[in-house]
Amino acid sequence: MKNQKYAYGRTILYADDKAEVILIEWPPGARSAAHDHGTSHGMIRVLEGVVYCDNFSKKAKQFTSHLVGRKGDILFETPDIIHIMGNNSETERALAVHIYTPPLTMKIYADSELKRV
Repeated sequence: MKNQKYAYGRTILYADDKAEVILIEWPPGARSAAHDHGTSHGMIRVLEGVVYCDNFSKKAKQFTSHLVGRKGDILFETPDIIHIMGNNSETERALAVHIYTPPLTMKIYADSELKRV
C-alpha cells in the first residue's frame, strides 16, 4: 500500500467528478508535508491508531492548533486549512479513511513558507 511519492500509504477507494475516498495508512513516525486541499471539503474517520493534525492559520501566518484523532473520531477539513498530518507513535500504525468533495487537489508548502508557534 505504501506509495513512493508519500511517506505513507494512499489507496484511492473511490473517485468520480464529485467525490474521492482515500484510505491512508500512517506507519509509525510518518507525517505529511504541509499542504492544503484546494477547494475540497474533507472528512477523516480514524479507523486504527492515533493521528495528529497541526493546522496553520493563513490569517495569523503561523501554526495555531494541534488536533488529535483516535480510533472512531471524525475530523473535518475546509479549503482554508493548511496542515500537517501524521502518526507520532513509535510502534503502531494509524489508519484513516478520508473523503473529499470535490475530488482532492493539493498544494504542498515548503517548510520555509510556514513557521511554527
